[in-house]
Amino acid sequence: MIILFSASSFAQETNCENSFVIVEDVPIYPGCHMKKNKTERKNCMSTKISKLISRKFNVKLADNLGLPNGLVKIVLHFKINKKGEIIDADADAPHRKLREEAIRVIKLIPKMKRPGMHRGQAVTVPFAIPVNFYIDS
Repeated sequence: MIILFSASSFAQETNCENSFVIVEDVPIYPGCHMKKNKTERKNCMSTKISKLISRKFNVKLADNLGLPNGLVKIVLHFKINKKGEIIDADADAPHRKLREEAIRVIKLIPKMKRPGMHRGQAVTVPFAIPVNFYIDS
């Protein structure tokens, strides 16, 4: 039985805050373009991606993988390219099936309204997002 699931915000548990530091304007997630400033757009994107992961990630996969009770940590890695598309999806996970599921979910992230921008030019921006859940059999 899985008792908790969380997709943490970008900056809480990883160094992905650096992704936002190296670009002047973060990619704009669909629905976040109306936010007033960079911080609000960044927070909006973080919230929307966390919600997408929480809704779409099939944590029940872990029930049949023989993983020990306790915290399961997965780190999702991807980039948003100059066109606003998700590329180079990958994940660090304790089991191949969880890695495959993580990659499947990353690919569900929609194309951005606008890519990351630095000095007026579109740039590719790397991201890492931790996903944690607990197994309690």
